[in-house]
Amino acid sequence: MTNIEKLLNQKEQEERSFYPLIDLEPMLVAEVLHIMPDLNVPEELKTIQAYWKDEAEFYGDVGACVLGAGFEFNYQEQRYFMPPISRWQGSVSWEHCKDEIEKKLLEVGATDIHYDFGRMD
Repeated sequence: MTNIEKLLNQKEQEERSFYPLIDLEPMLVAEVLHIMPDLNVPEELKTIQAYWKDEAEFYGDVGACVLGAGFEFNYQEQRYFMPPISRWQGSVSWEHCKDEIEKKLLEVGATDIHYDFGRMD
C-alpha cells in the first residue's frame, strides 16, 4: 500500500468515526403545509400571501435570484410555510415588505414565525 493510499484510508476511517452508521429510515418529524393559492388553507393566509404577491409584482424584479424563501409559522395548531408567489426571483422584490407580512401574520394569530431568506440561485 502506498503512502497516498494509507492517507486516504486513514482519512476515510476518521470520517466514519465522525459519522457513525445510523438508521436511515424516513421519519415524519413535523408536517408543514406549503401554502399555495389552490391549497385548502385558511382564507386569511391566502389573503396575506396574495397581498405579498401584489407588493412584489409592483416592486419589480430586483436583487439576487433566490429560491426557497418564505415564512414558516404556526397557525391554528398547524405548521405552514408561505413562500412569496411573485413571478420574480429577485429577492428584494419581496423582501422589501417582509416585515409588513410578518406583522400581518402576527395580527391574524400566527406564532413561532421564522423567515427563511432562501438560497441564491
